[in-house]
Amino acid sequence: MKILIVSGFLGAGKTTFIKELTAHIDKSVRFAILENDYGETNLDSQFLSQKTGAEIWDLTEGCACCTMKQNFITTLITIESSLTPDLLIVEPSGVAKLGDLIGNIQKLNYDRLEILSPIVIFSPLNYFEYIKDKDYEEIYEEQIKNAGQILFSKTKNLSDDYINDIAEKIKNISPDSKILRQDYKNQSQEWWQNLLASNTSKNFTSHEHHHEHEHEHENLPSELTLKPEEFNSYGELVKVLYYVLFENFGKIVRAKGIVKVHGEWLRFELADGRFEISGCENSAENSAACVLIGKDIQEELAEKFFHAKKQTHHHNH
Repeated sequence: MKILIVSGFLGAGKTTFIKELTAHIDKSVRFAILENDYGETNLDSQFLSQKTGAEIWDLTEGCACCTMKQNFITTLITIESSLTPDLLIVEPSGVAKLGDLIGNIQKLNYDRLEILSPIVIFSPLNYFEYIKDKDYEEIYEEQIKNAGQILFSKTKNLSDDYINDIAEKIKNISPDSKILRQDYKNQSQEWWQNLLASNTSKNFTSHEHHHEHEHEHENLPSELTLKPEEFNSYGELVKVLYYVLFENFGKIVRAKGIVKVHGEWLRFELADGRFEISGCENSAENSAACVLIGKDIQEELAEKFFHAKKQTHHHNH
């Protein structure tokens, strides 16, 4: 079973990339997806299940590289022995250490698992903010260092000069990583197939990050999961998301949700100082959920504006 890890910081666009990737996988290749979400509600797996029809496995309420390490390894072996797919796509949480994740798989020393060159989805928008943030800097940089290939995302309104400047900075952090600055959606079928080529972990020994102890997420963001009631109008939802952007509910770096608005199911994504709202093929009445990830979350205020019936709150994992 080949394992392709698709990593990237919170909100970089990992799930969107995986949806695009699955559309380019040859029909003869049997694949599954393993989702490790930061919150207790795995909204990304619901989205991928609808869009890809793939077999989705979930790991929630923890990080596959440390607190959920044993569950992650057990799940890998279970998937390999029960489903026997040709390919397993792994989407770790946005705060997972890529080097630790690769190291954990390598320690298995199981010859039926082959690690492909890991991909990091990278949004250049907030590079200068995260690379200097005392809480995020280490993980942000660690993911870049351990990438086999770095794919830029959300570059639509960015100048070529800005993109090239960030690319040079990334090159300094990870000289041997391949960088794709252009939109991956415009790449050839051959390019997509090359992502799944047999570029094993043995070529990435220099990338692996060795630790003498398990890393813990001491200074990482908290997470608040809300179960919202129906919004009265589209405008009301937009207003609340602007409140999130303007830090009325704390310093939120990532938010996502599936909500019902005036009888219609919608999905929202918020990261990098912007948000998007799209249609959602959701019909289950109990499936509404919102996840806010950040620092100093104002729980009661967020609960009020999201019309939340109940909430669960986890500090860092």
